[in-house]
Amino acid sequence: MSEHRVSQTFSWQVEACKADAVDSLLQVAPHARLGSGADLSHRVRLDGDERFSLLHLQVAGAFEATNEPDDTLTVVYVRSGSLEWETAGQRGTSALPWMQGLTTPTLGRLDTADEFALFLKRGPLTALGRTLYGDNRFRLDVDSPLPIDEQHGRYFADLLVMAQQTAQTDLFTEPVLRASLYRSLAVTLLESFRLTGDRRGRTMTAEGRLRRYRLARQFIDDHASLPITVEDVARAVDASTVELEEVFRGHSPSGRTVSATLRRTRLAAAHEDLLKADPTAGDTVRAIAHRWGYPDPSTFAKHYRAAYGTNPKWVLDR
Repeated sequence: MSEHRVSQTFSWQVEACKADAVDSLLQVAPHARLGSGADLSHRVRLDGDERFSLLHLQVAGAFEATNEPDDTLTVVYVRSGSLEWETAGQRGTSALPWMQGLTTPTLGRLDTADEFALFLKRGPLTALGRTLYGDNRFRLDVDSPLPIDEQHGRYFADLLVMAQQTAQTDLFTEPVLRASLYRSLAVTLLESFRLTGDRRGRTMTAEGRLRRYRLARQFIDDHASLPITVEDVARAVDASTVELEEVFRGHSPSGRTVSATLRRTRLAAAHEDLLKADPTAGDTVRAIAHRWGYPDPSTFAKHYRAAYGTNPKWVLDR
């Protein structure tokens, strides 16, 4: 299906100092207006695809940047060093992640800092929000650039650092894993910041719930090999994510969630791959686990043993 085509990844990194530093930073933030001292130097890495990208910036020296609103939503987290920001009449120096102005310019000042940033395209993020909350009027409006509270902020910061570290590995080239990573970041962002608007729900009849459950199961069976997420399943059956989870709790075996059903379907496909694999030709448990959305082979082995009562390595080497 074209809507689930595999997106292409990119990776860019550079080290720069003094006069070259400003030009280098403008490649990351082309809409920014930069001002800096003569001793500025930095190391930057950017990884992503057409929906999102992850930045790790290590800067020595001080500089400031004014960013104009565009079609990208940006969340910044400074793990160490000095940060001051101003946007929409608010200012702060918080160590928590903060969201750059959605409709107004943002001024940020960094001094010898270790910064992580997430860039999300507004179109796909808005579509995900509409599916997640079952609200076709959903818009990316926030009441504050800061998270709901410190707990949400810390969780998002840890997820952002983990995601950026994952983006620097071969795991990021696996479409299923990358789709799961994008969903985790996007949903956590929507749940961690103060969104405005009415997240209205819709009701379904008992007959409609059963029909959607059957359609969703068929969609998962047909498309598990593609980088689909829970929101893709919900859109395919014209339900919100919240509604679909309720449907699955009522109709799936043992009340299995949508994500658990998707994971179990992929685990079954991985089992088939193990049965067909040839270790003498270079097939490995790790590669099969990565192909079906497991970044950690030990987690894959744990889930596999729970489902099939044996170790995946034994199946491969049979």
